[in-house]
Amino acid sequence: MKKLFAAIAAALLLLSCAACGGSSEAAVSDVSISEKAWNFVIQTTTYLDERKTADGAELCTGHYEHPTLILLDDGGNPYSGTGAPPTEAQLAACRVFNERFEEGQYTDSFRDLLESAQAALSFGYAESSLPYTESQNVTSVYQTAGMVSVEYDFYSYTGGAHGYGYRDAVNFDLERGAFFDWTELTDRPDDLRARLGDAVVESIQRDGMDASLFADYEASARALEYARVAFDAEGVSVTFGESVLGPHAAGWPNFHVEYETFDDLLNARGARLLARG
Repeated sequence: MKKLFAAIAAALLLLSCAACGGSSEAAVSDVSISEKAWNFVIQTTTYLDERKTADGAELCTGHYEHPTLILLDDGGNPYSGTGAPPTEAQLAACRVFNERFEEGQYTDSFRDLLESAQAALSFGYAESSLPYTESQNVTSVYQTAGMVSVEYDFYSYTGGAHGYGYRDAVNFDLERGAFFDWTELTDRPDDLRARLGDAVVESIQRDGMDASLFADYEASARALEYARVAFDAEGVSVTFGESVLGPHAAGWPNFHVEYETFDDLLNARGARLLARG
């Protein structure tokens, strides 16, 4: 029991500590996703860091917001050492999820950004492009009793006409303690892909977006090429990467497909995790 309490306390302390050279802030969502003694909750943590030049100008800035999976009791409190502790399976699920967003990767990313900015400045060709920036922002979190779905955007600018960015999504099975691909929620993945692809193309044509996309966008759209899929209360958010369906100016084309479009294709696990049963 003492070892378990120490491990939990250490994990919570780690989430609240600032990384070297930067700072971390945490905000707990108000969504509790279980009626059991211990509830999985997504906590949004932000790592911030910045550096300036010798004359005080901004050199580079890093802002990395990332999700962390924690366990709270019905009163919104972490384990205090009394009462029934979280199960090993619950703790393992948190470890697996949080390894994906371990804060060390953001301190490493900022260090690389800083080195790039310093090198460019030393050669005298980066001053007009400063500051170099990197940012990651959690844009949506959806939870059911069995899963959590998180969308987040990343953007980087290191000089030039424009920066680079993308939207990513992760879907996590709280029952199995593992990330899953959206195709696992059906026994007919080809049919589900076709159903979603048809809905995307229909949305593009209905809204007149095709004029701003590549002439051959339809094949990529129907195949969900390089698409990220996240879930919410009404359906799925489908986001394509930059320059997949259209030029840079088209951004990251995003479409929403309601559950009613593909409910009949969900298997038992899919219906349970998405609370569609």
